[in-house]
Amino acid sequence: AQGYLVCGGGALNGDAHKALDGTGFMMTLGHHPGTGLGGLVQQGGHGPCEKTMGLSIDALHEAEVVLADGTLKICSLENEPDLFWCIRGGCGNFGVVTRFTFKLYPFDQRIPSLQRVHMPIPYLMPSRDAILKNFRDNCEADMPRNITPILIMTPFPLIEVYTATNKGDTLEMLEPYKKFGKPVDEPHGMRDYIHECSWDILGPKSDQCLSDAYYPTSALLGGLPDEACDIIAKFHASMPEKSSLILYQLGGAAADVPKDATSVYHRDGKYWLVIAAGWSTTSWFSSAASNREKTLKWVKELKDALKPYLNGRYGALTDDRPQDFFNDMTDPSSDPLADASWGANYARLRKLKKLYDPENLFRCNHNIKPEE
Repeated sequence: AQGYLVCGGGALNGDAHKALDGTGFMMTLGHHPGTGLGGLVQQGGHGPCEKTMGLSIDALHEAEVVLADGTLKICSLENEPDLFWCIRGGCGNFGVVTRFTFKLYPFDQRIPSLQRVHMPIPYLMPSRDAILKNFRDNCEADMPRNITPILIMTPFPLIEVYTATNKGDTLEMLEPYKKFGKPVDEPHGMRDYIHECSWDILGPKSDQCLSDAYYPTSALLGGLPDEACDIIAKFHASMPEKSSLILYQLGGAAADVPKDATSVYHRDGKYWLVIAAGWSTTSWFSSAASNREKTLKWVKELKDALKPYLNGRYGALTDDRPQDFFNDMTDPSSDPLADASWGANYARLRKLKKLYDPENLFRCNHNIKPEE
């Protein structure tokens, strides 16, 4: 049987999970329940099921779009294919999507899960650096597509999470990932993907980035050499108290799709580091403004240090600067942020922007300027 999910333009991740609960179907969605589905999908849509199901946009079957001139279009691979290509990665530059229709994949909602909780106590437990490199080595040791690894780096502790997402997968498939270190806790068993696993990135109490103030950004990485692991470990040691780093392995089915099949170009990224930087607005000892300034300084320095390892830019999470991606800013005709986001697809996007939105009405986003 084929399942479909129809969502309005204002639907959230949490709404989609609620609609899919108990249906036996799934698609790649994000973790955070408050993330807008329209923004997630039009950026591409990374998520924990992408190695077997592809990006969120790879499940998109049809969309209803209101163009800049008020025209209502229904687009799909067969109908208005250029518009359909644009909205699958074009970050809201081509119209207002008022309805999404997704094709779904059969899915067992209860899946095998392994969590390994590490406390990087000097001389007693593995260091942050060692935990990161072990996670990297696990990812790169012919890890099957059905295994989804995530490393959640809260101020304390660091949590390795491994889940198996194919129908019929068993706990025995996760045994190879239990050999490293001295975890203080190692829960494993069959868990509910929607009600339990999808909350893992929010920390041990499922409240990380749900209170106070936070600033999300990310780094799309072409690999994790030892030097990149050292940088992440160093910055984790000085991470603001309400922040977290979340490291995903990318690829699999998402990387099988040709780069020019949709407007998402950087399907060859190997890892996605989500930087969920947070600060307290109610501290007794410092103001919210000073907490924010300190936190954003930490974010900027981390991204600057990781610049040599960046593969590209994923969507428009924040007000990134061109120098966050390229050192050479001497060519005034270049658009480094566009190159970092869309690569060789940018020229076609500009041509189609001129067709669908010649006056650049939809510009309050990571903007694609119409071709002149």
